[in-house]
Amino acid sequence: MHAQLEVVFRTCKGSQVTRVFTTRPLGLRFRTRMPIIIIYVQDGSPADHFGVKLGWRVHSINNQLVEGMTIDQAYETFRLETAALSSCVLVRQLPIQATSVGNLSAHLKVKSVKEAEIVAFLCQFGFLAKNAKSWGNNRQPRLLFWIDSHSEMNSPWQHTWYAIMGNVIIDTSSSSRQWMVRRRLAHIRALLHDPVKRE
Repeated sequence: MHAQLEVVFRTCKGSQVTRVFTTRPLGLRFRTRMPIIIIYVQDGSPADHFGVKLGWRVHSINNQLVEGMTIDQAYETFRLETAALSSCVLVRQLPIQATSVGNLSAHLKVKSVKEAEIVAFLCQFGFLAKNAKSWGNNRQPRLLFWIDSHSEMNSPWQHTWYAIMGNVIIDTSSSSRQWMVRRRLAHIRALLHDPVKRE
């Protein structure tokens, strides 16, 4: 099971809401004095995905109440509790207006890579292939995908967007590269599932 960070916030209306994070950075900043009040939420970040709002106060961090802490103690608690989370790069902002497959393809400027260009294409990311069909004696990377979470968003129609985590591992001794994108089920089927199935 992946490490989790449970943060309980107090909203501007006084109610408490809980958000569970599984990746870092969280994508939020807070003021440098107590109480901890959110002053910035990065677009497309986990905090943005979970609907964290400016002005919310942090009530607890993994069941540790922040009331009575100094700002240094609260910051250190955040630092320690987020350390176990997977480090993740947000590759692209949520393409909220690109709900159709065609719109998303145009938005991402999806283009195919010709067979003669595959080796050079992979090389720029640090992967060495023998040719377009074989890794040869080079280390073969493993590509993993999983769904981390989902949310309902209006754009202007109600759609479910999934947070898709990707991970490339070259071998057990090397560091992996992890990232996250958000897509609808139709995007996943047309731009990932169907092309892989055809191969």
